[in-house]
This record gives sequence, C-alpha cells and structure tokens, in this order.
Amino acid sequence: MARDPAGNRSAERRLHDDGLIGRRTYLKAGAAAVSLTLGSAAVAGAAIERHGISFDRTVDLVADFGADPTGGVSIDSALRKAVQTGTLVVLPEGTYKLTSTFTTSAERFGIVGDGDVTLVPTGFRGKFIDLWQSDEFLFEGIDVDVRNNRNTGLKVYCRTKFHVENVEYLGRGGRSGQAFNLGLHDERGVGVLRNARVKNGGYMDLYDGGDGRIGIWSGWANKGTLRVLDCDFREFGNNGLYTGRTPGNIQVEGCYFENNNVSSVRISGRGAG
Repeated sequence: MARDPAGNRSAERRLHDDGLIGRRTYLKAGAAAVSLTLGSAAVAGAAIERHGISFDRTVDLVADFGADPTGGVSIDSALRKAVQTGTLVVLPEGTYKLTSTFTTSAERFGIVGDGDVTLVPTGFRGKFIDLWQSDEFLFEGIDVDVRNNRNTGLKVYCRTKFHVENVEYLGRGGRSGQAFNLGLHDERGVGVLRNARVKNGGYMDLYDGGDGRIGIWSGWANKGTLRVLDCDFREFGNNGLYTGRTPGNIQVEGCYFENNNVSSVRISGRGAG
C-alpha cells in the first residue's frame, strides 16, 4: 500500500538490487498514521486538507456507496455517484474493478486509498482516469494492476493544481500509450507526480516509429509547472519521460530511470531542469 515517504527520501535514493529501496518496505512504516488520518476523516465525513487541496467532505466508497472491495463487481457506478466538487473519496483496503474510463467535470475532488488498495482496469481500452475540466485533483495511495488493460494510464490536465502520489503499476505495460499524461491549463498552475513506480513499463524494443509506450508525457497543452519527484520508470519502448514539446516548466528531482528506449529523460521548457 502506498504511503507518504517524506521521512525516508534520502534513504529511498540508496541503491537496492538495481534500483531504489523497495517501495513497500518503507510504505508499511507509515501505514498506521496515514490510515488513522484518512479513516477518522472518512467516518466523520469531515472537511480535510491534503497536499494543499481542501475538501469539504470525505466519503467511503464502500460504506457510503456500496462499492465492492473484492474486485468482483465494477465500481464504475459507485465512483460516478461519489465524485462531486469538494469531495474526497476514500477507498478502503481492497481490490476494485473499473470497467470504463472515469471522467468528470467536478471542479475539485480527490480519490485516495486507505490501506493496501489496488485498482484493476478491465475490459476497455484507454485511460483509466481521463480529466480535462477539473481545477484541482488528488490521487494518492492506489496501485494500478495493468494486466487486463496493458496500454492504460492516468491522464490529468487540471486548471490550477493536481497531486498524484504513491502509485505503482503492477504487471507489464503494453505497446502504446502513456503511463501518465499530465499538464496544467494555467501558467500559474502546479502539478506534482511523486513516488510513482513503473518498473515494467512496456517493451524496450517497441519504439514503433514513435508510437511506443511512454512513461510520462506532457505536451503542448501543458502551460504550468510539472514537478516529478522520487519516481522510478523502467523499460518503456519510448522515452521514460517525454516533455520535450511543452511550453510549461518541468522539474525532475530524485528520480531513477533505467532501460528506456530513445532516452530516459527528454526534457525542455522555460523552467526545465
């Protein structure tokens, strides 16, 4: 289960096998504190602020909307009902099946895992979440099992702010698409991708004339600042991080890239570095 590794960032950069310290090793250490924070808020339906995004209420997708945490029944309908402007949706520990792309016009919302949470996109093509109209968005503490939808990914274009943290893709990615497609509509907007891990991104020999799978893509639509922090991206058929066509600012810190075709980091922008 994904947890905030704020106290372990220097340790995370130490090598283990051929990469960084194992994600779940330090994630378990902070589990109790984070679970208590999310759990108490969810039970009370209380307002909460997380990573600079304020929520008017919290809801439990299982207790309040009847979602199936065993992966047997799709959560599509429950998630659509739960997501409203100002709502933080909490997924208790479990496995959740998604059978279509989730999209919404809610202006400010979040989806977070409380415990060991896995999302399983199944039976459709395209992104598992595709956002274009929201102002602020939080996605945290949810792993994504891509074995039933190997070309899927997370697409987030917000006006002013997004924060995506503690996400691991499970299984090997496919031939095309992007694991993350990210950007901000507003020049003053800031988006953060932190502690995202995709160690089996795709197939290194499938550049496919430029259509091979990319780890992180941010293109012309991004006008704001994208911060990529403490991430691990490996074995993509295209670039590990491809932000060479954005007018926005790109900042990469503390990340690990390995065995990505073309390049691991392809970067430009006014504030690239």
